[in-house]
Formats: sequence, structure tokens, C-alpha cells
Amino acid sequence: EEVGHLKREPIPVSEIVVGLQCGGSDGMSGITANPALGAAVDILAGVGGIGILSETTEIYGAEHLLAYRAASPDIAAKLDGYVKWWEDHVAKHGASIDNNPSPGNKRGGLTTILEKSL
Repeated sequence: EEVGHLKREPIPVSEIVVGLQCGGSDGMSGITANPALGAAVDILAGVGGIGILSETTEIYGAEHLLAYRAASPDIAAKLDGYVKWWEDHVAKHGASIDNNPSPGNKRGGLTTILEKSL
């Protein structure tokens, strides 16, 4: 209802913001959908658009790959800080950040979040 009255209008590609959230990963995601989405976001970012990974904990194990591509050392350090915060947060509760894939992930052949991130 809130947006039903709005009309479509052209905007520059540089104003596009895309949020990425997995709908269910499996053993093939790392060689199919994930690289395709990465390539699409590379193109979008190349013209000034923005891609957002919405599941921060699920980059665990691949954060170094994202930090390497960060726009600045400061952004890379912030990413590292977020990951370290999550590690500390779950450790305080006796858990580990890398061992909680969903039942659907497991059915698809994934056994850890580390596998899912790659």
C-alpha cells in the first residue's frame, strides 16, 4: 500500500541499490549463483551503484576476499572488526560462528557456514 501509488520513472544506474540475501544455498551456489551475483554487483559498483550483502555472518571464512576488494583500507578494517565482533559475541554464548547451516543448506550438501561463504 505504501508504494502502490508511486509511478515508475527512469533513474541513473548509479542510484540503484541492490540487497543480496540467499534464499537457500547448496553445494552448487559457490560455483553458480554466487559468482554470477558477484559479477553483476561488480558491474553495478563500476557505474556507481551499490550492492549490499545482508547476511554478515555468512561471509565468515571469505571475509579476506571481500576485504581485499574493499574501496579503502578503512572499510576493510571495519569489515574485519564486524567479523571479530560476531566471533566474540557467539563465543560468549558458547557457540561458534562457523557451524550453523540451515536444514536446507545441509540437504544441499553444505555442512558449515565456512563452506557456504565460499
